[in-house]
Amino acid sequence: MKKLVKMMLALGLAAGMLAAVSIPAHASPVKAIIGVPPLSTAWAFVEDQLGVLEPPKTPRKNESQLDAMMRVSQSQVGTITGLRYGGELPVSWCSRFTVWCARQAGIDSTVIRGSIFPAADNLLGNGAMGSAGSKYHDKKGYTPKRGDLVFFSYQTIKLPPDSFFCDHVGLVVKVEDGRVFTVEGNCNNRVLARSLPLGDSRIRGYGTPAYKPAQK
Repeated sequence: MKKLVKMMLALGLAAGMLAAVSIPAHASPVKAIIGVPPLSTAWAFVEDQLGVLEPPKTPRKNESQLDAMMRVSQSQVGTITGLRYGGELPVSWCSRFTVWCARQAGIDSTVIRGSIFPAADNLLGNGAMGSAGSKYHDKKGYTPKRGDLVFFSYQTIKLPPDSFFCDHVGLVVKVEDGRVFTVEGNCNNRVLARSLPLGDSRIRGYGTPAYKPAQK
């Protein structure tokens, strides 16, 4: 426990120092063009340490990682504030919620990385570039599936078409009647279930983690 507290303090200090150099509180500092790694090794260190904070739980027998992810995330709907997810650093906590759910579901950082930023290249790592079995999909021409991560941009500026810059992330529950149903952390400072039109302009794309099948 003492080690955990020390680590959290160190992370809070590091995040606070980095926030002081005008990095938006709810946006990735990554250029977010395919093939470009995080620009700051300090941020990479913080992300790696956040991944360490949540060692994955032992998976349930006969439950796939996808099913476990859905079970855990939906059980949190209605939770107010991100305290239990480690979300009270000087950044918003939608990514922290996603990572926490993954670790509770027995999913390690090779599938969903520890990250305080919601961009696809942060959460999926190299998987966002098509390796490790994970994949990023632009929303055009793709129908999201249960268990996909959904990436949003609330920026008012026009983003390059080859960018998957994102500043919010959620989890796809289902698609029905032209709408995508999601569970998201940090919606009005709570875990919220909601639905949006598939064509919602704030949706940038989707990520399909390389979930592992059930263990017998």
